[in-house]
Amino acid sequence: MGKDEIEVEGVSSSTTTTTSETKDSSTSDGKYLRSERRQRGGRVEMMEQSIQTDQFTPEEDIQINQLKDEMSHLLEQIAQLKEQISLEEINKRQILLEKEQVCEQLSNKEEELKHLKDVLEEWRKNSEEEKEKRFEEKEQLEDLLKEKIEKIEGLNFLLENEKRTESDFNEEIKFLKSEYESKIKEIEEYNCFEKEEIKKREMDKIEYLELEKLKRV
Repeated sequence: MGKDEIEVEGVSSSTTTTTSETKDSSTSDGKYLRSERRQRGGRVEMMEQSIQTDQFTPEEDIQINQLKDEMSHLLEQIAQLKEQISLEEINKRQILLEKEQVCEQLSNKEEELKHLKDVLEEWRKNSEEEKEKRFEEKEQLEDLLKEKIEKIEGLNFLLENEKRTESDFNEEIKFLKSEYESKIKEIEEYNCFEKEEIKKREMDKIEYLELEKLKRV
């Protein structure tokens, strides 16, 4: 049994070394798995050849066969575990690659978001400036409109004064015209009276002369 243990330990040690070397030297996961399967078959053959070179009792042969079966089963399990680990490594690398892609996309999105924020801030700033400018223009227009309204109100006031003055002037003209017509009428009446008086005086004078004439006769 001691000799068997030595052989098993040698195979196990050889297995570890060969597996490590194969894993370190493999350039791809598929090549690594195929190489691992070939080496596993070679190790079993080497172990069988090493055991068959010596003579053992039937009991020892049974134990050796059991050990061989256990070793084959263990090697198969190890190979499966290594294959699973290799697949997990592939998945891990794929996950890391996807993670890097996601991080890159996230970084791009952050840059895009930063750009959008800058654009939005610039737009907001321009909007505030435009709003302030329009507010100032509105105030200027309101002041100008107020000034125009005040001028119009002043002109309307002057126009009303002119109308009142014109009305007063027309009334005065009308009054003066009435006075003038009254004076004309009064003058005409006075002239008629004077004419009658003159006429009467002339008639009286004629009558007086006629009477004097009669007296002389």
